[in-house]
Amino acid sequence: MDGCGEELLDAEPVTTMQMMAAEAEQNKDYVEIGRDSIKTTVQSRMERSLFFTASSMVPEAVPPPSSKVTAAIAVAMTWLKEAPQDKIIIFTQFIPTLKVLGYHLDTLGVKFVYYSGSMLRPKQEHAMNAFQDDPKTMVLLSTLKSGGQSHNLTVANRVIIVDLWWNKTAEKQAVGRVARMGQKKETYSVRIVTKHGMDGRVIEVQKGKERTVARMLQDDGHVRTEVDDKRLKQIFEPKPVEQANSKKQK
Repeated sequence: MDGCGEELLDAEPVTTMQMMAAEAEQNKDYVEIGRDSIKTTVQSRMERSLFFTASSMVPEAVPPPSSKVTAAIAVAMTWLKEAPQDKIIIFTQFIPTLKVLGYHLDTLGVKFVYYSGSMLRPKQEHAMNAFQDDPKTMVLLSTLKSGGQSHNLTVANRVIIVDLWWNKTAEKQAVGRVARMGQKKETYSVRIVTKHGMDGRVIEVQKGKERTVARMLQDDGHVRTEVDDKRLKQIFEPKPVEQANSKKQK
């Protein structure tokens, strides 16, 4: 067939993120961007962030911040300027969000440490010690589930919550890491919420759960339905074995 032997234009070589990750694994000098003040990074238990690997290999490939990350960084930098002695905890749900926050804080010259459930226990302890003991380590970047419970972090007095959780109790517990007995400063907390999208759905679920709990605890002001003695007797009166078995068979 005519034209079958025509030479095609040479295609430009393409480098994928998977190829960059493979190259990084073989490069002894590879260092991931966004490492904290104790030279630690965080990885998801499920998969590695190929985008961060690519960004580390190509200096001009800067991890783009989302609108929520941009807002969180703006709040943190404002606080650090207004109250340079106050330490800050930033909570998020996702490891990639932690890493993007860490990259931009590092770029801005802010000393910080990571804390997540994917870190080994010695690294977790090292991070907590650095945040509590080093006066220059000003920010703790933590996942909500790992750092938001069972920790006394009164060394900080400012909290930013980037990602909402379906149960608002988790967020209240996170703020409670700093707003607790032993806190000597006034505490501040900010929730970063988008006007549209997923955050609206999460907030509606949170409100629904709060209404349910308030009703169960009779804290919503509703008039209780009284149960008379006859109904109580029907509920608690023992029934003959034959009658109970017949109901099960039906």
